Parts: sequence; structure tokens; C-alpha cells
Amino acid sequence: MSLTRIALTSVSLCAQALYAETSPGAIIAVGYAPPSLAATAAPGQVIALSVYGVESRFPRPVIATDFPLPITLGGLSVKLSWLGTSTAVPLLAVQQTQCGPLQPEPCAVLTTISVQIPFEAVEECLLCGRLSIPSFLSVSENSVPRAAAQLVVPGDSIHIVSTCDTTALPFRIGGEPCGKVVTHADGSLVSLSNSARPGETLVMYAFGLGRTDPPVKSGEATPSPGAPIVDVNRFTVSFDYSRNALPVRPVNSGLPPSPWFDVSAFVQRPLYAGLVAGFAGLYQINFRLPDTKPPATCASSAGISSNLTVTVSSRWSFDGVGICLAAEK
Repeated sequence: MSLTRIALTSVSLCAQALYAETSPGAIIAVGYAPPSLAATAAPGQVIALSVYGVESRFPRPVIATDFPLPITLGGLSVKLSWLGTSTAVPLLAVQQTQCGPLQPEPCAVLTTISVQIPFEAVEECLLCGRLSIPSFLSVSENSVPRAAAQLVVPGDSIHIVSTCDTTALPFRIGGEPCGKVVTHADGSLVSLSNSARPGETLVMYAFGLGRTDPPVKSGEATPSPGAPIVDVNRFTVSFDYSRNALPVRPVNSGLPPSPWFDVSAFVQRPLYAGLVAGFAGLYQINFRLPDTKPPATCASSAGISSNLTVTVSSRWSFDGVGICLAAEK
């Protein structure tokens, strides 16, 4: 599958349904969680800030066109600060939800700013005795401060890319409905009409897997060849063969470093995890399905949209996706 740079424009239009009307001058959501939850993002994570209080109007999205990503876009800039230190945040895109026919001007216009959290962000490290360091994101317009929010920085904050995300334009193929992105080895989407098979190796795409080896610069495109990798021993992949199951962190996810499969074969290490060449902050996770056959077959007529839920977990976060698995290899 051909992945184009222009696809990395902004994050999670689906999440906009979570945004509530509020007073100007506020960051009301960061990323994929409702505004009532703490803003969380890992070093290097591509994420969206939802802001009220921006005075400029953008009838069309303003999109970064080249690397390194700019630190000012449409007159807007974002800064990450912690313990008296600050750094500019790379920007991918700016777009707005304009006033509708029932909301004549002036109305509270929501501005969505897609950013990459700098790799310089200092994450929490309980094992090394370092508690969470308060970090803050601040948005400015033509150097005038507009809004700010506190940010929690874990080691990772897994978000499987969805075709609802405008960052996922390369995956919008074949008229398939909106869903999280898992592909076959040839790059085609796993779907009801293109099911996975027992024992097959699949690829899922994600944001928020954190630091890599070797380190990469914030706002830079991932090089090719030699894309940096993530330690797979930080993550587990678990499998639930229930119908239409939601992702759930496995109870026993603390696998030993080897072998990759545990005795149950339903929790394993990823085969590979690392950044995708040509992008900033986009990761891929390669994993192998167990040889187990599903107890039920996906069928829209029977209301079965998935018969296998794959969940990626770490000590900090988890996310998962329901897929369709055929009965035969």
C-alpha cells in the first residue's frame, strides 16, 4: 500500500463529537479522550488539540507540506513546558468547525490543531523513582497566548489509527466503513469482505508508542531504510474470540522476554514494532495470529461485525480492534 505524506493532516474527526460548548480561551480536549479526562500523550505522539478562543478564521484546513514540520502554521504556535524548560511543538495541520446556519456569527468556533508531542517531553518513570513531572501545552496566535492545558506524559499512550482519523487517508480504500486499521501483508485492509486467516501475520498502525532506538528528531520524517524500532518486550498482543468484544487489557500480560508465545497462545509479543518510513510519529505493529479457528463467523445479517478482538497492551496503556477471522487458513 502506498502511504503518502499528505495523509498526515490532523487527528480524529470522530472525536469531535466529544467536544462540548465552552467559553473561549480553553483547550477542551487533547487527543482521543473526553474533555473530562486528563490530557495524556507520549513522547513523539501525533495528537489533536481542540481549542476555543482562536480569533483567526480558516475556511479550509492549513496543512504542513514538507519536513521538518513547521512550528508556526496559520499564525498559530504551540509550546510544551516543564520545570522551567520549554520547546516548540511541531504542527501538522490547523482546521476549524465553522458556524452553521443555526449558529450565525459570532459563535464559538472550534479550532483543531494537529501536533506531534516532542520527543524531548519527560515521561513518568516510577521504576526509576521519578514521578510524573507536570507538563503544560500552551497555544499562541501571532505570539499572543490563547489557551493552555496540563499534560500527563506516560511512556506510551497507544492509539490504533482509525479510518475516522484524517491521518488515515491512505487506508480509505474500497468503500469499506470507518474502522481501525489492520492490514494483510500486501497492505489491503482486513475487513468483513477480506477476512484474516488463522496463523496469518498482520500489521496494525498506531500513534503513541513512545521512544525509539535509535532516537529520532521531533517533526522529522522517519528515514528509510533504517526506520527506528520500539522494544517489543514493552508490549503484549492478546486475542479474544468473543463476538463483537471490546478491547480489554489481559490479566496476565507480564510475559517473559522469550519465547514470544506463552503457553496459552492467546497472549504474545509483537513480532515487530517501529516507526513507518516517510512519516512523523506513525508506528506499525506486526503480529501473528494464533492457529485457533473462530467459534463464530462474521455476518452483518447476524449482527456479528467481529469474531476476534486483538488488544495491544503495555504497563501504561492499551488499545484494540475487532477483526473478522475466517475459519480456514
